[in-house]
Amino acid sequence: MNYSTNIGYVFLVAFLAFLGTFLATLIVNDIRDRRSTEQQRKNFSVFVRLELEAVKGILDKLKTTYSNNNYFEYRLLDVLDKKLKTLEESRKESVVIGDIDLQEDYLSLLTDLSLFASDVRGIQALKEQREKELKDKTNQTSEDELKKSLDWVKDKSTEKLSEFVDLKRQIDGLIKSLPSRD
Repeated sequence: MNYSTNIGYVFLVAFLAFLGTFLATLIVNDIRDRRSTEQQRKNFSVFVRLELEAVKGILDKLKTTYSNNNYFEYRLLDVLDKKLKTLEESRKESVVIGDIDLQEDYLSLLTDLSLFASDVRGIQALKEQREKELKDKTNQTSEDELKKSLDWVKDKSTEKLSEFVDLKRQIDGLIKSLPSRD
């Protein structure tokens, strides 16, 4: 063998060693990234699952309070708003879910819950205003119009009560669809 062939083998071996190291690094990084993404997915799922369970509990309390007292309690609405704000802040992180349909269901549920909370708060405020006007008779509106307005509020409240069932069904479906902790 001559000198140039030996140099060629040295370069070939060096190139193969470099290529092997490069490929091994790519594989290790890919495995690490997949594990990290999977861990993020599990962490996000646990977070969402716990927050949605809390939201379900608040919805149950709102329904019970309304059924017993004909009143949506503001304290519960405030707690619901805080939970929804926490969930809203996690919107950007929902990409770790991976499944586009599941991500869409999650974002749609957040929107539905926010609209629900806003509607219930508005209905309760209108009810209190109309009841006060009816009691004080300080408004120029006739008593019949105020009673009609209160009937409308009662109908809207009943509609919102029926939305409880749908929202809880959506929450339960989403919780079951989220990746498990294991």
